[in-house]
Amino acid sequence: MKVKNLPALDGVRVLATIGIFLFHSGILLNGTFPVTLFFMLSGFMMYYTKREVILPMTGIMKIRKMYPLHLLTFLLSIIVWQPWRKYALDYILKAGILHLTLLQAWFPKYTLTYNGLAWYLSVTLFLYAISYPLVLLTRRIKKPLPIILLSLLIINAFNWYWGSSALYTNPIYRVFDYFLGMTIAKYYLENDNLTEKSANLLELALIPWFLLQYGVSFVFGYTPGSYSVLFSVTLYVFAVGKGYVAKILSLPIFHRLARYSFEFYMIHELALRVFRIVFSDETIFYPIRCAMIAVPAFVISIIFAWMYGKLSNWKKIMR
Repeated sequence: MKVKNLPALDGVRVLATIGIFLFHSGILLNGTFPVTLFFMLSGFMMYYTKREVILPMTGIMKIRKMYPLHLLTFLLSIIVWQPWRKYALDYILKAGILHLTLLQAWFPKYTLTYNGLAWYLSVTLFLYAISYPLVLLTRRIKKPLPIILLSLLIINAFNWYWGSSALYTNPIYRVFDYFLGMTIAKYYLENDNLTEKSANLLELALIPWFLLQYGVSFVFGYTPGSYSVLFSVTLYVFAVGKGYVAKILSLPIFHRLARYSFEFYMIHELALRVFRIVFSDETIFYPIRCAMIAVPAFVISIIFAWMYGKLSNWKKIMR
């Protein structure tokens, strides 16, 4: 099955990855929202690219390709985290087993140990494992818009009842983000009829909408689903790709960067940890200290992601 490329979504992925980096480096406050976009985008692309050819093991095979990087960053995290300095041996071993089996997201006590960002991969393993029935279910939906609205209602009801701390890394909760992304993909495939003028107006509206949403998060707090409506519109508009912003995000540079976004994501927190140790002097003016940590960590993460990507491509060629 041949599918049309959606290049603007590569740009969206790159911006979300940069947003996560800025949050982890201390530059962007209340900046965990891109993770919700990642899960929605994963669901969107799974349905968009695999809706006609998906098999029960399709998702697991995708995780298999990601696992070597997970193993490498796990080993690097032992050096950076040095758990033997802080924790008992039984805790270290349990956390290690859960990380190696990608089950850590199911056990909050161990979720953020070692390379803490691997919790995302742990949740993704579960989502990919259930992709086959979810895709089949989405294919049977005759009117996706009511299902999208119902999913948004459920997501925000969970947020209102439980709050962000109980949901952020919860695999069951993230199923709704993932499934929402699939239903948006189905809606896009059946309603790709935006005019260029409408697309530009929607893109223009997304900017103040995001700024308002972000500002409100400082007053009422952040919950994982609070951006779900905004991100639903974002995915649809940039999948259509007819607006001026979409054309910018469709530039080849974003496509090239998106190819290494996962590698960058998996290594950047470890790089930040190293430079937090190097620049641990808290008397340094906070914005300057953030920059001193963020800039070299960003450069090293880019270099690592590029080198790992090239090495992976070289192995494929050799085979």
